Amino acid sequence: MIRLAPILLALALTAGCRSTGETDAPATQEVPVDRPPIATVIADHASRLLALDGVVTVYEGALEDGSPCLKIGVAARPRELAEEIGDTLEGYPVVIVETGEIAPR
Repeated sequence: MIRLAPILLALALTAGCRSTGETDAPATQEVPVDRPPIATVIADHASRLLALDGVVTVYEGALEDGSPCLKIGVAARPRELAEEIGDTLEGYPVVIVETGEIAPR
């Protein structure tokens, strides 16, 4: 019985370490550990994204869980534009927001 005690202790300690399969990020979204800061990603890609017909703004946003994402404002949301932009950019999720035309006042 004394030899069984260390095994039971080890099982008790590791019981809380088992993965339930639940994560904060969706299973299809891979988040690289070494991704650059989101401000750098925006600075590196904003001019290319803004050159796409219909894109009016690029900015940092947050998902419902508070994690950072890249938000892209578009005048209208054609499917081709969403396909061209993609779902992620350098490890950050991309959210397309239909803002309509933006003009200076």
